[in-house]
Amino acid sequence: MRLWKQKVLTLLPFLFVMVQLIDARFGYLLFDEVTFAVLIDILTNTLPLFIFVIVDIYRRKLQHIMQMIVLASFYVYALSVFYLTVFPLSWENFVANEFWFNGINLTPFEILNDYSIVSEQIIGNFIMLMPLGIYIHLLFKKMDTPARALLLLFATSLAIEVTQLLFMVGRTDVDDLLLNTSGGYVAFLIWLIGKTYFNKQTLDVNKIS
Repeated sequence: MRLWKQKVLTLLPFLFVMVQLIDARFGYLLFDEVTFAVLIDILTNTLPLFIFVIVDIYRRKLQHIMQMIVLASFYVYALSVFYLTVFPLSWENFVANEFWFNGINLTPFEILNDYSIVSEQIIGNFIMLMPLGIYIHLLFKKMDTPARALLLLFATSLAIEVTQLLFMVGRTDVDDLLLNTSGGYVAFLIWLIGKTYFNKQTLDVNKIS
């Protein structure tokens, strides 16, 4: 199969889910006059992630079907995180945002005052970036050292929290930042330990044979 066909097939799940999300949020506007503000909101909710995906897949050389499946699942995962954390972004909220730093919790572990440690809120934040911790090993080889992985996970969570603050989506919370990062890093380390053990076992078997 030609490389461009492989890339198109890899993109299809991401594009399908994105169209569904935009239709669910803005589809009713198709029957009304689409204003400039609405058009800007649609572009804000689609263009940045779309550009990231296009640039990412452009620079990759897809060599086998499993690589296509993993990459396609990563794009859908990235879109899912966007949907769960900051969607929909609205410039009206950005302009009207008057509370800024009043909407930030900078006190670590304050979440434990409101939620049980096994609550959906805490567990959900902890596991949200776990897949990213594994995708780092599978798709981002230049970032698969412990220090770089931690930096990438922290930067991802920080970007989410800052976006929530700017566009008044959810609440910007240092506990979310800690839970997101630590969950993703735990998954990264578990995969790293498993990979190291597997490679050692393979090496020992080769020595014996």
